[in-house]
Amino acid sequence: MIAGVSLLFLALFIMIVIDLNRVIRTLPGDVFEKNPPSFSFIAETLSRQSHPGLYLFLLLLGLVWAYSIWDAYTVARKNEMGGS
Repeated sequence: MIAGVSLLFLALFIMIVIDLNRVIRTLPGDVFEKNPPSFSFIAETLSRQSHPGLYLFLLLLGLVWAYSIWDAYTVARKNEMGGS
């Protein structure tokens, strides 16, 4: 379970880096020397992009999180009732 969550977080991080790379490639080459782009500009550019993969990974992380909560609850309840 921990390996799966770690892989999902790693894939999510890589997707975010790729999206930021796309934003940086749309900027003119000398923009960082004159005036670095603001956070609002980067956020606006990212919001115009399509993110179906990002939503999929967030959904998978949410499902794994919900399963881990359910599993912890059922194991704790089983241990309370004297089962092993």
